[in-house]
Amino acid sequence: MFGLALAFPVALLTYGIVGIGIARAIGVGRFYSVPFGAEHIDDWHVVVSLAVWTCLWAALIMWLLSHRRGAA
Repeated sequence: MFGLALAFPVALLTYGIVGIGIARAIGVGRFYSVPFGAEHIDDWHVVVSLAVWTCLWAALIMWLLSHRRGAA
């Protein structure tokens, strides 16, 4: 349960940091939505992008927690 609760705030941070980093790297003056939306962001781009990042982080965190418990 902890891994799933941790996934959403980490996904928000990842989405923000990656979006700002890519926008600065390519010289776009606004936020760059990753993986969906690019420069032209609609509401669904944000929702789907956050869902993708949340799922990725949840899978990674759950995998790490399961391996940590198995090693103890």
